[in-house]
Amino acid sequence: MAEAAASNHGEDFQRCWQLFEAEIQNYAGDDPLDLWDRFIQWAEPLLPPTEKDLLVSVFEKLVKNFMNVKKYSNDPRYINYLLKLINCSTTPLEFCNYMYGQGIGHKISCVPTLLGQRNLRWKGKVWMADSVFQKGIQKFCRTIGYVAPQYG
Repeated sequence: MAEAAASNHGEDFQRCWQLFEAEIQNYAGDDPLDLWDRFIQWAEPLLPPTEKDLLVSVFEKLVKNFMNVKKYSNDPRYINYLLKLINCSTTPLEFCNYMYGQGIGHKISCVPTLLGQRNLRWKGKVWMADSVFQKGIQKFCRTIGYVAPQYG
């Protein structure tokens, strides 16, 4: 019975995803990330933990879709979904380095702190956290005063 319910969630999600994709194709506004944000905010609480892979695939598509769109490189919504994807990644450190290399999240002060903390958790190596923190300082994050106390 539980398997049938999980299967129904997946099928329902797939139908909604198809409708969402059609909406994206026809979107003529100036903020397509808003569509993605609203869709994920709707879907995330509805999917059971067993269907987490469905959301991960949506995060991947969102991140890839907006990876080269400059106006979203420091958008908190985009960064939020990127961090969620990084949390699900099997190669989070490489992902973080790629993100920084692309200039994503440079102007959001909490990103170096979050990535530094995650680096510590992922590998247990302080030098990795320090490296990310230093990148944040070099990129003149908006509120360095927030980052420094968190790091120390």
